[in-house]
Amino acid sequence: MTINRSAVASLAIISMFFTFAMCVKTDDSTAEDAVLLKRFFDENAPKTEAFTFNANQSFTITTSKGSTIVFPANSLLDGTGKVVTGIVEVSVKEVRTAADMLLSDKPTVTKDGGAMLISFGEIKVDARQNGNILRIRDTVGLNVNMAFVPNVAQIREMPLWSGDTTVSVTTSGLNSEGVKTTVTNNLPAMKGITWSQLNTSAIANPTTNKVNFLLDKLGQWRNCDALYNDVRPKTTVLGYFSTHFNNATMSTYQGFAPSSLFFKPKGQNILIKLYNLIVTPAAGKEGFYSYENSIPIGMEGTFLAISTLDGKFYADMKDVTITAPASGKTFMGISFSPIEVSEANLLTKINLLNSK
Repeated sequence: MTINRSAVASLAIISMFFTFAMCVKTDDSTAEDAVLLKRFFDENAPKTEAFTFNANQSFTITTSKGSTIVFPANSLLDGTGKVVTGIVEVSVKEVRTAADMLLSDKPTVTKDGGAMLISFGEIKVDARQNGNILRIRDTVGLNVNMAFVPNVAQIREMPLWSGDTTVSVTTSGLNSEGVKTTVTNNLPAMKGITWSQLNTSAIANPTTNKVNFLLDKLGQWRNCDALYNDVRPKTTVLGYFSTHFNNATMSTYQGFAPSSLFFKPKGQNILIKLYNLIVTPAAGKEGFYSYENSIPIGMEGTFLAISTLDGKFYADMKDVTITAPASGKTFMGISFSPIEVSEANLLTKINLLNSK
């Protein structure tokens, strides 16, 4: 038999082309799944509210949630440190419930993940003039009375927490001129946000269901949180997606991923995001795990597993009691089997967390 080498070479090239095309298509598809989930979150998360006022005069903003923010006269500075006069634009975003936290990707755990935070509300305030970022005068604070969820009204005083939605990633290498260069980039945090305790506090008023504090910074998240103290022994929780885990999550280390897992402790305004990826999982054991030894044994709560895959939404919601590890194990494993859901049904499941 005669072998046509040029034909074989052509077939090899064609095969490589189709293999490459399939890879590109797959990459595009998985990227679109992550974008799809982010779009869903953005569309349903609490909206940013906009206000305008004259910076020369004292002014009080009242949000749609009933929160108030008082701007004293001449309380804002521009980038050069000059007192701002004239009309300024203010934007306010508030996160109050577990559903708000999930949709805004603002869970409530400490920076090191070692403790849960009972949230009385999260807020971010920005101010600009002609597109230029403004800041608060160092000697002035903005008085904030933020409406909170009534079922946490038994706590009167709690710390304030500063939230950072990015992580700094430093890389080193040669630039185009062969010079050793170090670059630091701020990327979206896989955990959604990191909360760091400040040296100030907030006071809750159970009569008005509002929490009062002085806002010292614009453009940063602030969270009025009480530490959740639980003396019970802790364990690690591994959450397995037995079906419909989007494997692109394994290579998505920043920001929104196409598969996610959340936990809402029963009766508490707390939301935990399990974002640590299980390493080299067996088939049907893909998923996430909590911070090690951070979940109290005996705690009741609700898990919500979410995936987007091939342009469709999948979810599985489970009420669970955290148990001690089985003999010979150091963790509790929970399996989830997300099934296809509509966007409306997924939003219903997320909002149901508020009553859990």
